[in-house]
Amino acid sequence: MRPYVNSIIACLAVSLFTALPFTGLNLILVLLVLAVLFAKGLFRAWKHPEQRTVFFTKATIWSLWLAIASSIHFYYFEAARSAGDQAVQALISFKVRNGRYPNKLSEADQKIAAGAEKSRIAYHFEDGKPRLIYWGTFMIYSAYDYDFDAGRWVFVGG
Repeated sequence: MRPYVNSIIACLAVSLFTALPFTGLNLILVLLVLAVLFAKGLFRAWKHPEQRTVFFTKATIWSLWLAIASSIHFYYFEAARSAGDQAVQALISFKVRNGRYPNKLSEADQKIAAGAEKSRIAYHFEDGKPRLIYWGTFMIYSAYDYDFDAGRWVFVGG
């Protein structure tokens, strides 16, 4: 049981720097290390059949951890996109009602503007053009910018 407890503790420790928003690069680096360790363990399990059960149980624990961490990052992405889409709808509705875009997101919808800060959404209205942007949740320094003319989100790499 001891080797499994160590693997679970290691998973939890690695989660501290891979399962938070903007830590996708860390997750990819851990995945590369796990791939090397998996290949090494697979070779060892092939050479020493008595170690197969321990190896495959540890590999299953890490695979489950990887699935959970990836799901968390997918949730972050979907939540940020959903908040961004709600802000877009509020801005477009405001334009339809008033014939112009608002100067601030709070003019379009107070509730969405309050949640925008939590979701890291920024809205600017400069030179007669609206700009809505939210920060990517997987990779640091990446963002999504809404193109109001094309009606779609555009990825802006960092």
